[in-house]
This record gives sequence, C-alpha cells and structure tokens, in this order.
Amino acid sequence: MTTAPNQFLRWVQLQLYTNNNTTPKDLVNSINLSQFRIRFNTVQCDRDSPNNTIIRIYNLAPATVKQIKGAYQNVILNAGYQNGAHGTVFFGSIKQFREGRENATDTYLDLLCADGDLAFNQGFVSQSFPSGTSAATQYETITSNMPGVSTGYTLNLSADGIYRPIIRGKVVFGLGADALGVIAASVGASWSIQNGKVIMVRDADYIPGTAIQINTQTGLIGVPEQTDEGIKLRVLLNTNARVRTLIQLDNTLINQIGSADPNALAMLYYNKRGTDALMPVAPTNQDGIYCVMLAEHSGDTRGNEWYTDLLCLAVNKTAGPTPAIPSKGPVQGGNTQ
Repeated sequence: MTTAPNQFLRWVQLQLYTNNNTTPKDLVNSINLSQFRIRFNTVQCDRDSPNNTIIRIYNLAPATVKQIKGAYQNVILNAGYQNGAHGTVFFGSIKQFREGRENATDTYLDLLCADGDLAFNQGFVSQSFPSGTSAATQYETITSNMPGVSTGYTLNLSADGIYRPIIRGKVVFGLGADALGVIAASVGASWSIQNGKVIMVRDADYIPGTAIQINTQTGLIGVPEQTDEGIKLRVLLNTNARVRTLIQLDNTLINQIGSADPNALAMLYYNKRGTDALMPVAPTNQDGIYCVMLAEHSGDTRGNEWYTDLLCLAVNKTAGPTPAIPSKGPVQGGNTQ
C-alpha cells in the first residue's frame, strides 16, 4: 500500500538573480522574496517554444520594486510542502515587469517570465558538418551554442542502426532552435526546454522512471476526464509531475467516453457546417500508466490555489526499449498513444 505523502503546510522559495547563466548554482547576487505573498501560474508543455509563468508579488516597497526592475534578470521558483516533497516549479528569465494595484491597500509586481528564452531567440549556430557526422554530434554542437541552458534527458542519438549519420555534408546557419527541430523531425522525436534543460524524446515515448501514483490519498482533486486531447486531471501541487514523465491512475476514477471498441473511441460534435461529425477521443491504458504532456502549476501562498493540472496520454507498454544517452545508464522506454 502506498503511503500518503505529506501535503500540508505550504512551502515556497522565490529568488531573483542578476545574471543569466546555465544552472542555478552559477547564479549570483540574489534577492529572496519568499516571505511575501506570492501567486503564480506556470505552463510547461512538450513544445519547441518557451514555457512561461506569471509570478505576482504583493506589497513590495517602492524602493525594492525599483531595485528589482533595474537589476534582476533571472528567477527560480521552488514550491511544495514544509514536511513533504518540494521542487522547482520554474527556472527562467524575466521578460517583463508589470506594476499594479488590486485594491486600495494591496499593490503588486508581476514578473512575466520565459524558460529558455535566450536559447530560443539568441542561440545562433554557424557550423558545417562533414559527411558521416552523427545526429549526436550535431545535437551537442547546436546545444552548446544556445545560451542559458544545459542538456537534460536525451535519447541516444548515437545508437547503432537506429539513427544514421548524414550521407552528405551540410551547413547549419541560423537559430539553434530551428536546427534542433530538424534533428528531432529526422529521428521521429520532439524537443523542448524544461527548467533550463534541453530534452529530446521520441514522439511516442517518455522519460524512463517510476510512475507517480495518483489517487485520492496522494492528492487527486475532483474527477479525471477523458477528452479528445488526453486525460485531464487536477492534483495538489506536485513538482514531480514533469513533462514526459509517468503517472499511474486507476481507470475506474476516470469519467470515460463509452464505446464498444476502446481503440476507436469517438464523440459527436456539431461542426461549422451544421452537421454531426466524429472527433477521436484519447484512449485509456489498461494498466493506468500515462505520460504527462502538459503540466500547469498554480499557487497562492495566502489563498486557496495550490494545484497541478495535468494533460496525459496513455502509454503503450508493449513497446521495446528506447536507448538513452550513455550518461543516464541503461533504461527501459515505452510508447505513448
């Protein structure tokens, strides 16, 4: 039986930094705003565009607001529980400040932030690759030219017989983000930046690891829903639920769309032509194993919100092993549907 986690007594840590570097340990000259009332909403998804967050800090002194707007460029937001699990909700750069007032007594400063913004917009690559260059070498060269990020989980692009070296030499000239998109498409994968780390995972795969148990004892709120986009559910704030990681959910808890053929689920909708049409519905998994494709963390240190909203796809457990980068060690992968 799974032990219920400690999910009470909220804990949050918000720090701003004066420079843009690759990892939190390299950042210097921080200001800690953890004791103020803080509201946040983060959106993290499997897309080759920056994840984003809006962080609202209440009732800062005018001098502090001026100092923040004039000096600080980077933000790390950690959240969770005082006697339980906590982790990084967002790591990225501040793109815009917004001041305002909610009422006669409460002022706020909004931080509009993006994850990997420098890498997406300023990671320029000018490099020639000779015939026989592997996808792994191209990937390493391109990511090394993308500022402010490091490499996270990546499938093994050097695996023999899976990802072949280029036949002809080629030149890469332009944004590294565009070049990574080309590599990802050539190997049937997708890439994204998650909290400052570049990850690349096969389109129908996931990051290996132990599935997070989701039930009423571990923070499930409300009733999960089966939709055309995937399985949607809400849990108490859980920073372990990251993009392309696994969760395990009892299918009896899901409001499902009925069908005689679970592999051909569809729902009726009224289209623009004024006629009924069929729209496919994301299937469930017999073992209740799902891959997180989108995670939205929202919280308020003085309010009710302290949630993680997930959109997940079913995992195909019949898939064979997926190689990862050698530094990650031997792993067993699988497929999403």
